[in-house]
Amino acid sequence: MNEATVVLQELLDANCFRSRVDDHIKNRTEVWELDIADPKIESWVAEANLHKFADSLKSTAVGLLELAKTDEDSKLVFLIKDRANLIYPFPSEGIEIGKMDQVIVGYNSDKDHSCEYPCVWGMNGSLKLQAIIFCCCTPWKMSTMDLIFDFRRGQKFPNKEYDDYESFVTGFTTIRVQQTGELRLLEGSLKVRSHPLTYLNYCLGKWELEGLKSNASSSGGSIEDHLHLPGAQDFIAKHLSSLGEHFKLLDKE
Repeated sequence: MNEATVVLQELLDANCFRSRVDDHIKNRTEVWELDIADPKIESWVAEANLHKFADSLKSTAVGLLELAKTDEDSKLVFLIKDRANLIYPFPSEGIEIGKMDQVIVGYNSDKDHSCEYPCVWGMNGSLKLQAIIFCCCTPWKMSTMDLIFDFRRGQKFPNKEYDDYESFVTGFTTIRVQQTGELRLLEGSLKVRSHPLTYLNYCLGKWELEGLKSNASSSGGSIEDHLHLPGAQDFIAKHLSSLGEHFKLLDKE
């Protein structure tokens, strides 16, 4: 049996994916010194799609659980048990979700079941979703859901230290969905030095392989720019409630 099945069920039973939008609204009204019934609050909640984003954590976790039940070899759904040497930009412990004690990864499938369901979430669909990652803090009943998308390749940036250019050859874009309905945008990428002599020097033994490449991470920016999709945030909010159903359908393939 897939270990993630037990963990996901325990997290769902402990209500670790519940919406915290109401708490977020209360905090904001105090900061802004507004009454909770103020039209400005209602407008902000609606425009930011807070409820749609926050509610998606639980519904997606339910769908991922159904997939895990059939994924006995843990090829699509699995646990990350040791994060000591990993460079993925996990939530900051003690800041975003306390001390993480469970990390569950769900890979998307390249198989298309658009005949059964609109192909928004397929790997070759509108958004090119690659994976999702749940990071959870069981004692605090807190969690985040990372949506992992394709990366903008081919960019070049100057490297002043080596009087050279670096190209981003691969990576991922992460949209972190929080229980408050808030989003964070992050990127992780692999850069290589792109001057022809750089690789020649490696071939001639003048450079070590590590001198050719480096890892990079960043946060912030425009979701629309990163996904090359105008109105991406509203588009994701519109379809996010169906992501759990997408993972349920993967277990039928």
